[in-house]
Amino acid sequence: MTGARITKSAICNPRSAIPARAFTLIEMLLSLAVLAIIAAAMGSTILLASKALNPDAGGGAATVAGRRAADRVLAEVGAAVAFSERSDNAVTFTVPDRDGDGAAETIRYAWSGVAGDPLTREYNGGGPEVVAENVQQFDLGYLVRTVEPPPPKEVEGPEQVLIAHDDAPSGSIREQAIQDKNACGAYFRPELPANALRWKVTRVEVYVRRASLLAADTVFFDLTPATATGRPGTPALATSSVAASALPLLPQWKPVAFGGDAVSALAPGQALCLVVRTPGDTVQAAFQYEEGGTPMTPNTHWLLYNRSVGWSGAQDVSDMRIKVWGTVTTPAP
Repeated sequence: MTGARITKSAICNPRSAIPARAFTLIEMLLSLAVLAIIAAAMGSTILLASKALNPDAGGGAATVAGRRAADRVLAEVGAAVAFSERSDNAVTFTVPDRDGDGAAETIRYAWSGVAGDPLTREYNGGGPEVVAENVQQFDLGYLVRTVEPPPPKEVEGPEQVLIAHDDAPSGSIREQAIQDKNACGAYFRPELPANALRWKVTRVEVYVRRASLLAADTVFFDLTPATATGRPGTPALATSSVAASALPLLPQWKPVAFGGDAVSALAPGQALCLVVRTPGDTVQAAFQYEEGGTPMTPNTHWLLYNRSVGWSGAQDVSDMRIKVWGTVTTPAP
């Protein structure tokens, strides 16, 4: 009969036949506690790492958002060409065309000034767009600098005598009385610099006297374009008037001022006529002219009007005693 064979060693040492002892319950609980602590530490590490990778989360999110908003404002203000509003909490400006319509774009950044309100942006008058939320402070400062205008492309010279006739050697000084049927005047064309762009008349001086103590009517002075024959054309470009009572009793120079755009942008080579007239039948004034002088002043001559025959032809042998003041505009140097 075959049976299990028990050796002496097994009988003598019964523990050699029993398996190794397992963890106790206390050891298991301690192990679980240690694992829980390790897992919690790892979870905190992963959370901190994720916040560091996401700039929109955590305590630094407001700082990052504020910096982004400030960078955006500075970038657009840097392209501004004009400002229409500059305050502590708002700025409105225009930038060059961005949509191809040929018109500049208008941008406005604004904050209400109340802590917690957003910073907004408006584009071409559209609705406000939130640029940054929960703004605690938004203060703008401006460094203003005065910029000199670009140099002019042309320069208007000082007032000066452009053409004049006073007295020629060997000439005879005569007087012409004026009333409603008799008028007188002068043709003139100033010699201007070769680079003149335009010229204007500011005033005219004539050598005149009042006809009598009783003269009280009005004397009119017209500046007209000159015709090809050197006579007054129409219409009058400018008119000024002087009361006869304001004229001197003895002959002397009398200034008469002119204004208006019509005589402020005359083309080089443009000739004008001065016409002196009065509406009354009574003689009001007497104007001096010179006859037969040698030489007479070039580009000017005496004009005489009679109601029955009209204006006389150009009289180069006679010149009105006259001074024409004005300015000349030339290109900037």
